[in-house]
Amino acid sequence: MGIADLKEKDKIPARGKILAYFQGTIYYADYHGFQELEKALEEGEKTEGKLLELHCFNEKQEYRAVYSQLYRSYLESVVDDSLYPVGEYEKLEEEILIEENWIKENRDSRKIRVVNYFRYNEDDLLKLVDYRLGLC
Repeated sequence: MGIADLKEKDKIPARGKILAYFQGTIYYADYHGFQELEKALEEGEKTEGKLLELHCFNEKQEYRAVYSQLYRSYLESVVDDSLYPVGEYEKLEEEILIEENWIKENRDSRKIRVVNYFRYNEDDLLKLVDYRLGLC
């Protein structure tokens, strides 16, 4: 299982950041087009084992694929603000630093924005509905 098994590749942002979890390592880098992304993922699978989780993101959206052993396939989704309208959902954004040893290139770009989407449930408890990664 790998990049060739992704069914919704056409929804990956044209350029942005990649955060990929392989069996042997975590890979974080810029990418500038699908061919560059595909090459990095294929190389990662050859040297580091199966692709377990993939996050490709830019300022506005994230494509996410997580390998499911139960289904023996990737569960893919795309998240952006349009899915969670203001007024219906609460949004909390945080900036986090990436560990230095994860970064393969562009060492100046260590920050990722995490956007969390919340909604109050019927008991007025705040529930996390979804999240996405974004550029800072």
